[in-house]
Amino acid sequence: MLPVIGEYVYINQNDEKSFENKGVNLLDICNESGELEIFESTNLQNIIKFKWTTFAYRLHFIGCLFHLFYVLILILYVDKVYI
Repeated sequence: MLPVIGEYVYINQNDEKSFENKGVNLLDICNESGELEIFESTNLQNIIKFKWTTFAYRLHFIGCLFHLFYVLILILYVDKVYI
């Protein structure tokens, strides 16, 4: 998936798939470099925005809905039992 954007599949002459740059993570490389100017790059911002809209937004939105549901149930429980 996209977290390991530096990793790719290589098909050799025997039609066998092998991974190149296994475990290479683009954002980890940018983070470890210590140069904050990298994150001002338009291309890197586009990658981060794409990853957020494609993968992370939905995951966090569903998590938020579950937490709100839990808080609602907790409020109803406290209201019924203690108030």
